Amino acid sequence: MELSEVLDEIRKRVGEENLTNSCSSDGCRVDMTDVPRERIVVDVERVFQVNQKKGRRCDRMLLYVERYPARRPQHPDKGENSG
Repeated sequence: MELSEVLDEIRKRVGEENLTNSCSSDGCRVDMTDVPRERIVVDVERVFQVNQKKGRRCDRMLLYVERYPARRPQHPDKGENSG
């Protein structure tokens, strides 16, 4: 299963109504500049109905897939990434 398929499955199980686009809420700010675009932000307050708790808090769960560039195999006699 591809990692993006895992995110799709999580979206389906959590439900679109419990997702949001931001980790920021109620005065709490989260910089997501370096977070990959292929991500899910779950509004935990909606999913687990924790609205009875008082006070300021950020209740988000961030899930994402980070893709790394493929590495070329190393050749034992020629050094790293030799071709």
